[in-house]
Amino acid sequence: MKSTRLRPRRPPVVTSGVMNRPSAGGVADAAAQDSFCAGTSCVITTIYDQSGRGNNLTQAPGGGAAGGPDNLANATAAPTTVGGHKAYGVYVAAGTGYRNDRTNGIATGDQSEGEYGAVQANIVAAGYR
Repeated sequence: MKSTRLRPRRPPVVTSGVMNRPSAGGVADAAAQDSFCAGTSCVITTIYDQSGRGNNLTQAPGGGAAGGPDNLANATAAPTTVGGHKAYGVYVAAGTGYRNDRTNGIATGDQSEGEYGAVQANIVAAGYR
């Protein structure tokens, strides 16, 4: 299994089956991701914080009702088009989870917090499109 990491503003780097993916400052290079993931299962191991605060998300550990760590998202399950260019989002199916318990500079407790997200609405029951 290969893994891909979403990383801002850096060219793709492949080492030992891990490719760091650029995703900010322009459209991601989906062709490089397609090539890297061809013929194998390919998951996202790290979602990098683009605020510069280092609040990266990695696989959520086991605990509670889970018998082990949460699943990692399939790196090619959410293709989309941005400005006419192919790109990938992160499809979070049931059982998929990322977490960071040591965050920096985010709201806590009852503090207000703004969030931004782009959501695709054609996902239907049981996780099928």
